[in-house]
Amino acid sequence: MKWIPFRGIGRLRTIGLLATALASISAAQGTENSPGSITADSGIELSGSIEAFEKADLYAKVSGYIEEITVDIGDEVHAGDAISRLTIPEMGPELLRAKTAIAEARAQYEKARADASLTGVTYTRYSDLYAKEPGAITKQEVDVAKAEQSVATAQVSVANASIASAEAEVARLEALMDYAIIKAPFDGVITKRYLDTGSLVVAGTGGGKPLVEIMRKDKVRLVVYVPEAAASSVKPGTPASVTIDALKGLDAMDASVTRCSGSLMPDTRSMRAEIELSNSSDTLKPGMFAKVRLKLTAKEAASE
Repeated sequence: MKWIPFRGIGRLRTIGLLATALASISAAQGTENSPGSITADSGIELSGSIEAFEKADLYAKVSGYIEEITVDIGDEVHAGDAISRLTIPEMGPELLRAKTAIAEARAQYEKARADASLTGVTYTRYSDLYAKEPGAITKQEVDVAKAEQSVATAQVSVANASIASAEAEVARLEALMDYAIIKAPFDGVITKRYLDTGSLVVAGTGGGKPLVEIMRKDKVRLVVYVPEAAASSVKPGTPASVTIDALKGLDAMDASVTRCSGSLMPDTRSMRAEIELSNSSDTLKPGMFAKVRLKLTAKEAASE
């Protein structure tokens, strides 16, 4: 039987070499860490974003017109600094009436004390006279004098309570006047300004609009969402390495997880974790993206 060479042997060899090369590339790609992947040597890599450590919209406690607003976006403020001052036209007359009520209550108190003193003297005299000369006055007159003394004494207490009530009303109105000055609750920077001088401000958050937004900037929160597979291994104190995408010249920062939510979000099956970062140089801005490598121990990573 004559052997006939197979002409396609070279083509099969080429196909085999190509398959081997593709398999090698695939294996190499599989060794690279993708976001959220867990490896025994490096832990888990996640994407995160920087958020303000504290921020607040500042509302007015009372309704009025903006007389002055002293800040604009980008201005740095300290706790207690005046942000804005309101004019409250009706507050002045109300405060004057309340102070007048105090004066009236004090006058009533002095009158009640005088009446109580007079009725006390009258009762004492009637009582003594009745004891010495029973026929000079009747027992009923003595009882009436005693009752009048009791009523007068009670009127002193009522007048004293009226003074306290009037003083409380003055204190309430003065406190509201103090609320006409909106102050910064903490050190920070003004990030938004919503209103201008002359605008009507409605008290509270129901229908009112905030005056400004203030944000603390001496430190920030770096927020990551840990997938379900690693959630049990990430806890406060877990070491982390942080790289900020926008800050190319900044080396990776060593940090650690500050706090965890302790539960998974139902829609993503991930757990919120936060890393506090100092921002004394003001280089970290809320909204920046970051790469975070949580350094799980080999045992923790292997158990996943």
